[in-house]
Amino acid sequence: MSDPEVEKKEMSAFRIRLGVFLLFLWWLPVWALVPALSELLSLDSSQSHRLLIGVILLQTIIGFAGLFIAGKSIAGIMKKTPFKKTPGIVWHALISGKMPE
Repeated sequence: MSDPEVEKKEMSAFRIRLGVFLLFLWWLPVWALVPALSELLSLDSSQSHRLLIGVILLQTIIGFAGLFIAGKSIAGIMKKTPFKKTPGIVWHALISGKMPE
């Protein structure tokens, strides 16, 4: 028997929204700002490359965190509903911020 509180926490609209937001941050081309930032901070070539690698690694970590957070909630939804209804439920949670009953 599973605890309803744990299931409710795993399938929250906030977790889906947070995960999608983090995935969106992952897709933003922040790395393209590194040359301008390097020039502004007067960084040499090797420091600029380190900054670029750091930005790419940070974005990748953020993306995987978003994938894990949203994926766990969506997997919980998929366990309880038919596959065809899952996109509608996820979309409703994203737009309204509430999980349908």
